[in-house]
Amino acid sequence: MRKIVVFKRKWIAFLVMIHAILIVTGCVENMSLPPLKAQFQLLDISDNPTNSFREGEDIIFDYQIVNSGNKVVSWEGTNGGSIPLYPVFQIFNKTDNSLVGSVYDPKLIGFDLNLGRILMPGERVVIKVTWLGDLEKTEVSWGGLSYPKNLPLPKGEYIVEFEHMLETPKFENFKVQVLLDFEVN
Repeated sequence: MRKIVVFKRKWIAFLVMIHAILIVTGCVENMSLPPLKAQFQLLDISDNPTNSFREGEDIIFDYQIVNSGNKVVSWEGTNGGSIPLYPVFQIFNKTDNSLVGSVYDPKLIGFDLNLGRILMPGERVVIKVTWLGDLEKTEVSWGGLSYPKNLPLPKGEYIVEFEHMLETPKFENFKVQVLLDFEVN
């Protein structure tokens, strides 16, 4: 009789374990990377890609995300996290790695990020901003921003750095990290 009780307990434990596995795996969606592609480049005032600028020349930061797939991608989030929803292009002196400044302050962006947004197949998001705050060269797909009063960069070697993340509920989060060297002659 004792052998049957032990056998029943093991069999019941086995069935409970299988049931738990089926419940857990049935509730988890197959998360994949979103069909998004990011591109970042620096442009001169004539919109030519370059990593070398003249002293006193404005620098254009051109960041684009395109939905290259055939599915709608939705995202949500806030700027309050460790990686902001709206990327902050920071400039560092390459010699001593000191922060020179930021292109804009994300706290001054005028729109509600908590509402979320969708990106249709083939649609792109553009964030094109300038170091000196030229509103005619500025293009942002959503929201608005306020520029600080940056001065032209003196001669030297610099690094532009930023992190960006879109929280995409139907896919894995889309993360971008950029470090790009440039110079001012």
